[in-house]
Parts: sequence; structure tokens; C-alpha cells
Amino acid sequence: MDLHAALTYLESQPNLASLPRLLFGHSWGGYAVATVLSYEHDIKAVVSVSGANSAMDIIIEQANQMMGGMAYTQYPFLWLYQHMLFGKAASLDAVTAINTANIPVLIIHGIEDELVLYDGSAVIAFKDEISNPYVRYITATQNGRNGHNNLFRTDEAVLYIEQVNKEYRALYEAYETQIPYEVRKQYYASIDRFKIHALQPSLMEEIDAFLDSALMQVHP
Repeated sequence: MDLHAALTYLESQPNLASLPRLLFGHSWGGYAVATVLSYEHDIKAVVSVSGANSAMDIIIEQANQMMGGMAYTQYPFLWLYQHMLFGKAASLDAVTAINTANIPVLIIHGIEDELVLYDGSAVIAFKDEISNPYVRYITATQNGRNGHNNLFRTDEAVLYIEQVNKEYRALYEAYETQIPYEVRKQYYASIDRFKIHALQPSLMEEIDAFLDSALMQVHP
């Protein structure tokens, strides 16, 4: 795993090795920061956002959405291919790693996640199997920020994105799907990207408080 390699490198650097390590990851990053706990790294805390429990869980889930039940007939071949590519790392899963590490882990997931299903491949779907007493969960339920890529949006960003999408649909229909390049260029130039990507203060404060607390505590 690239994250395993990155942490190994950091630990080999005298000016970095003594610093506390906190991991934050979203989507595949959420999977990575959880499963990397399978390795012997000194990690103080992890925040896993919209992550899958294992590579095979998300692969089969995605295949099932495209192929239906036929996806399961391909499981042995997909499993073999993953192990040919990644070796033992292909068998890692977040639940086992989290339980083994026994450090603070914050798991965040939206109930309308369209890529990593909340009740499917998501780490949070396996919470009954997580025995680590230092794990916390946040379930995002509010419309407009309960999906895969919108968890951190402010209320203003949610409304602004709705407006931007409405304007694009109007252009799309006005030009019968063939929006001229200059019109598209002007449209995208008009978008306030800072407003779209503004971070929801309450969620960021929860994450910040979680990490601060983890730095202050001593865990076995």
C-alpha cells in the first residue's frame, strides 16, 4: 500500500519520526487509513470518511450495480486478480485492522452515499463487528450533504450548487445538449469555487475536537 510506504518513509526520517501521526482519508483514502492499521505503525488516531471495509466488498458492490447477480459469478476471478496485483494487502479489511490497533478512530459516512453504500460495503455497515472501544461514528443524514462527495458542504454551498446546476441544465436544454465551448467557458468561469468548497464548521469542529482529544490521551 502506498500509505504503508509513506509511513515507513516518515518513520525513517529523524526530523519526522518523533512527530505524532494522525491519518485522515476519504473514499479510497478512508479505506486506506483504516486498513493501514494492519501494519505496525505508531498512529495516534484515524478519521475514515466514506470508506469501504475491504477492496473486495466495494468491487463486488460496484460490479453488482452494473451486472446484477451475475457479478457474484466473477468473484473468484476478481479475487485472484486483486491478489496478483497487490498480494497480501488485497486481503486487508478495515474492521480487523481497527480492532487490532485499539486506537481512536472516527468513522463518518452519509446515508445516501451512492458510491460506497451505507448499508453495504461501508466500514460503518460493519460497526457491530467493531470491538475497539475508542471508535466513534458520525452518520450524515441532512439532504445535500449525506452523499459521497458532499459531506463537508455548508448550507450556503448546498443552495449555491443547486442554483449552479439549475443554470447548467437551462443551458443544456437551450442548446439542445450541444453547449458551445465559449458559453461553457463563461459558465464555468462564473462559478464561485470558494463558496462551493467552503467547509461545514460544525463537522470540522467535531473532527478537530476528536483529534485533539486523541493527542491528549494515552491508549494501550
